[in-house]
Amino acid sequence: MADRIGVYVCECGTNIAEAVDLEDVATFAAGLPGVATVKSHRLLCSEEGCQFLADDIGASELDRFVVAGCSPKEHEATFRKVCLAAGINPFFSHLANIRELAAWATDDKDRATAKAKSYLDAAVRRVRRHEPLEVREIDCVADGLVIGAGVAGIEAALVLAQKGRKVTLVETKPHIGGQVLQCDEIFPTMECSSCMLEPKLDEVLHDERIQVLTNAEVESVLGYYGNFIVTVKKKARYVSLENCIGCGACYSACPVEAPNDFDEGLSPRKAIYVSHSGALPNVPIIDRDICLHFSEEGCTACRDGCPFGDDEYINFE
Repeated sequence: MADRIGVYVCECGTNIAEAVDLEDVATFAAGLPGVATVKSHRLLCSEEGCQFLADDIGASELDRFVVAGCSPKEHEATFRKVCLAAGINPFFSHLANIRELAAWATDDKDRATAKAKSYLDAAVRRVRRHEPLEVREIDCVADGLVIGAGVAGIEAALVLAQKGRKVTLVETKPHIGGQVLQCDEIFPTMECSSCMLEPKLDEVLHDERIQVLTNAEVESVLGYYGNFIVTVKKKARYVSLENCIGCGACYSACPVEAPNDFDEGLSPRKAIYVSHSGALPNVPIIDRDICLHFSEEGCTACRDGCPFGDDEYINFE
C-alpha cells in the first residue's frame, strides 16, 4: 500500500499566519504526491494541538506526516512523541521550518509564501524516504574531560564535580588559572585577580573528583558522546608534585636565568621555577630547553640545593 502522508499547517499564533498565505500553502500541499490529508491549526505544539494531531493521524490512517511550522530544534521531539501516541514510528515525522526560514526571514508575503511551499515540498519528499528507526541505549561514561584550566575551564570542572561526576582537567601550562592571573585587577570591581581566583584554584586541586593534569596537552580525540577515547600527552615536570613542599631553595641554587613568560619577560626566572608568586600547584618545573643538566654539563645544582636532595623530590630521568 502506498504511503499516506498528512500535512499539518501551523499558524503559530500570528507568527506565520500574518506573513504567509497559509490557505495557498495548504492548497499546494494537497496536490503533492502521497499527501492524503491537509489540515490547519492555530498552535500545533500546544497540548490541545498535539492531541488533535494524534487523533487525526489515527482517523486518517496516516503512515507519516509533515508539520509546516517552526524549527525542528524547538519542537521535533514534541512531534515525535505525537507519533508514539498515534501508534506510528517516531521517525515518520518531519518539520518544515516555514517560520524562521520564510515568515521571519522575508518581508514580502508572496515571496514568503513561495518559500514556504518550496520547504514544504522538500519536507514531503523527504518524509516519504524516512525509514523506521528505533532508539537504543548504549553504555555511557558520565565522566568529563575539560581542556584548559583558565577561569572557564575551572568553573566547568567544579560544576561537573558538584554533580557527582569525575573530571579530568587538562592544562598545557605548569600551573592553573589561565591568563586572568596576569592581570593585577579585574574590571569593573577592580578586585585583585589572584584574590578572586585562588580560592577556586585551591578547590579544584583538592576536590577528589577532579584530576588535574598540568603541563599536558590533548593529542587525539576519538569516539562519540559518552564513549570518547582521549589521548593526553603529559610532559615531564622533573619535580615531584606529591613530595615537593615548595620551599624555593632550588631557585637560588640554579645558575641559569631566562626571561619569565608570565610577565612578558619583564623579570627573570631560573631553569627551575614557578611562573609567579602564588602559582598553583605551588611546585616548580624544570625547563628542559635551558637546564644545564640536559646539556653536556650535567648540572645538578637544584637537586644539590634541595634540603631533601634526593630523586624523590627532583628526578631528571
